[in-house]
Amino acid sequence: MSDHVELDRAVARSGADALFAAGEALGELLAGTRTTLLPASGAHPWGNDEIGHAFDAGYRPAEQDVLAAFEATARQVRTLGEQVRAVVAELRTTDQDAGVRVEHAYEDPA
Repeated sequence: MSDHVELDRAVARSGADALFAAGEALGELLAGTRTTLLPASGAHPWGNDEIGHAFDAGYRPAEQDVLAAFEATARQVRTLGEQVRAVVAELRTTDQDAGVRVEHAYEDPA
C-alpha cells in the first residue's frame, strides 16, 4: 500500500468541464423536447372524447414527471461538474498551503 496520492489536475479539470458541458447539452435537449412535445400534446391528439380525457388524465402527470426528471438530471450533471472544479481548486490550494508549511518547518530559525 502506498501513502502517495496524486491527482492529475488537468485530467480532473477536463472531466469537470466535460460533465458541465454534458449537463448543458442535456438542458438544450430538454428545451428542444419541450418545444416539440408540449404543443403536440396540448393539441390532444388522442381526442376530446371520454377515452381521450381518460388518457389525458393519466398522460399529463407522467409527461410532467418525465420533463421534471429530465430537467433535474441536467441540473445535477452541471452541478457535479461545478463541484469537481471546486474540489480540484481546493486540492490545489491545500497542496500549495501544505508545501509552504513544510518549507517553513525546515527553515533555519536563526
